[in-house]
Amino acid sequence: MMRNFYPPYSLHTRGRRHGRNASKPEPERNIPAAFFSLVVSGIFAVAMAEPKWMKIHGGKCNNMAIGLYKIFGVGRYSSPANLKEIYCMNKNVVLEMRLVAAACILAIIISLIQFGLDVWGTTARGFRVIRKNATGDIIAVLLSVSIMVVCYMVVLEVQNSESKPGKEVKVTFSIAFYLVIGAGVNAVIAATLNLLQCNCEKRQSNSDHEMMMDLMYDDTPIDYDLPPMPPAYDQ
Repeated sequence: MMRNFYPPYSLHTRGRRHGRNASKPEPERNIPAAFFSLVVSGIFAVAMAEPKWMKIHGGKCNNMAIGLYKIFGVGRYSSPANLKEIYCMNKNVVLEMRLVAAACILAIIISLIQFGLDVWGTTARGFRVIRKNATGDIIAVLLSVSIMVVCYMVVLEVQNSESKPGKEVKVTFSIAFYLVIGAGVNAVIAATLNLLQCNCEKRQSNSDHEMMMDLMYDDTPIDYDLPPMPPAYDQ
């Protein structure tokens, strides 16, 4: 009677099964950067609700504040006389303040997207590139700088339109403008944390991580010097 000899369990098969059953790499997170991104969106939201962006000193509009709440009450077909009499603004100022409002809303949305990527992480290549390069935070910084530039243009516009010979009108920045500066500073901090990958977590070095991934998903058969198989025999 011929007795079949079964080879030992294949190490190559075991390695392949282990590779298939191995868990996928966990998504990378950056909680400190996410915190500052959330702060950025919150500051922009507070700035939009703040009624004092700029304050007028002198003239008939003395001590009057310019804020975003006024532009939502200005009709499309309001006459220039009404704008100047009621709101102390002209059409150029209204347009510029609407640009400021649009930039604030865009900054809030982008900062929240960056916050989500930093908190929950992602394994998709495209989203990982966006998160690691702090794309949302950098855009928030650029938007905050753009808002400050537009506000400076508003100041010049109001001063030129309200000033008269012998009666100089000055316009100063108020609370909301400095909130935008704070939002830009926090966005810079969040971008720095993402670019430097400062996530306050103990991580392995890149070489150790790559070696672990190679061993986990390696399907190459392993050659061992096994003793020769015994010959088949009859009983």
